[in-house]
Amino acid sequence: MKAGKLDRRLTLLQRVAGAEQDSGEASYRWAPLATVWAEKLEVRDADRVAALAVGVVITLRFRVRWSATARALKLGDRVRFDDVDYSMSGDPKEVGRREGLELTVARVVELAADGQ
Repeated sequence: MKAGKLDRRLTLLQRVAGAEQDSGEASYRWAPLATVWAEKLEVRDADRVAALAVGVVITLRFRVRWSATARALKLGDRVRFDDVDYSMSGDPKEVGRREGLELTVARVVELAADGQ
């Protein structure tokens, strides 16, 4: 991977258990695993259509250098880019032999506490 293409900063986030709420429900928070350099890739229309067939909306795709930390991400983990959280749409896809990883993500839309 050429370093010149890695011109975006991503924070890799993983869900961790938090304190139990008064209602007895478990809570969680998003803890940063690492901050990495990434290349932002174009998402092809064919990829968007294929994702919609399984109920996933792809909004962005990034390529990062291979690392055990990035490889440990899985469906539901998050990536923060430009102060916006994106949810992993699947496991990272290996590019080359431990050269890089492709992360396909969808923007996270949080509902307000009153459901709006």
